[in-house]
Amino acid sequence: MHAKLLKVFNDNQLASVLALILAVLGFLINFGMFASVVVAVVTMYRGAKAGAYVMSWSLLPVLSSMVVGYFSLADLFLLEVVLVWLLSILLHRGIAWLHLLGALFLLATTCMVAVHVFVPSMSQEWLQAVKQVMQSHVMMDQLNEFGSEFDLESFKQTSQLLAPYMTSFLLSLMIFEVMLVMLVSQSFYTWLYKKQRADFLQLRLPMVYSLMWMICVALGMGAGIFWMIELMVIALPLFIFSGFSLFNAYMRLNPKRWMLLIVFYVLLLLCFPLVLLMAGLMGLVDSFVNFRRIWAQRKLFVMN
Repeated sequence: MHAKLLKVFNDNQLASVLALILAVLGFLINFGMFASVVVAVVTMYRGAKAGAYVMSWSLLPVLSSMVVGYFSLADLFLLEVVLVWLLSILLHRGIAWLHLLGALFLLATTCMVAVHVFVPSMSQEWLQAVKQVMQSHVMMDQLNEFGSEFDLESFKQTSQLLAPYMTSFLLSLMIFEVMLVMLVSQSFYTWLYKKQRADFLQLRLPMVYSLMWMICVALGMGAGIFWMIELMVIALPLFIFSGFSLFNAYMRLNPKRWMLLIVFYVLLLLCFPLVLLMAGLMGLVDSFVNFRRIWAQRKLFVMN
């Protein structure tokens, strides 16, 4: 199996066919992410040109859907694949994971500022979209299935309260999705080519990042400064992946704990919000207390 996969990823045509098949499946079931993984692995190992060749084939279904006027899913997949390809080029050139997170955060922040500058009515448009969804018959039927326990009026008020922050929330999801693809790609790359990149285990946010985020929380939640709340939301994935890094570094201290690692990722699927919250808290605490340095002093962990 390993040899066959190695042959596929070392051949432009075979890798392109695999990416194309996964991209087509992405429109039927949620396989689009794996097409991005193929592009990322090829780019990490063989560089930008080989990755661009495979990416061009994986984008054929996307471009076809755009021609016939189906934009929603196509635009998101196009953006994801291009971002994954660019970040994979940086990894291929030896750029650290921390700089990848920083680049995505700056990109998302720039997009948020551009939206507010060029589309100042976006918050109202999100609010109108929420109202239209709430008034749709399909949505009402689904909510009625909850029975009398569901407070529809409270749900409407909460939705209207959160609607102005939908832009930052979607940008935060974009960062999380792209970094998740990069993490899966890095793991698969390590298994396929037997080349270990330990820098993900070293991913730790500087203390100044956490202090700035806490200032955003204080000014946003306390003083009610709108754009501070948006920055706070966009920065959340940085702490989540820092927490993932810390947990994987902890598991590396004793490989016999592999069962705990499996439990962690099973809980990630079953209790998604709770595990993300725990990972974010781990990343936040790690920026103040350098656990890896403590482990290195005890000769349990090797730091670069």
